Amino acid sequence: MKVARTRYLNQNILFFLFIIISCQIAVNRANAKPVYLSAGESYIIKTQEEIDTVFVSAAAIADYELVGKNSIIVYAKQEGTAEFILFNQNNQPIKKSAVLVIIPLPPRIKEYKLNILKVTLKLTR
Repeated sequence: MKVARTRYLNQNILFFLFIIISCQIAVNRANAKPVYLSAGESYIIKTQEEIDTVFVSAAAIADYELVGKNSIIVYAKQEGTAEFILFNQNNQPIKKSAVLVIIPLPPRIKEYKLNILKVTLKLTR
């Protein structure tokens, strides 16, 4: 009897995990990594589906121009964060992108920052 309970418990746990993972995939289907821009820079967002509507959370931070039916150009205006959500003709989200507009770094600081990130790790036993 104990074996049967354990089996059903394991099945319930697996089913619960499957539901959580499925929900997470459905929620994050349209999400993407954030894009970092400096004021005046631009970025192209392309989709497979035709874009019908674009939502911008903060047009003062970053705005967009529609280019064709499947892409937009996002351009940064001032420091801050803006989110772009692209919808198809059925009002379903196609793509979601966060744009972080940052203060541009001087060239020397950029070079220093890149050199810091190139770290070599050596493990010995």
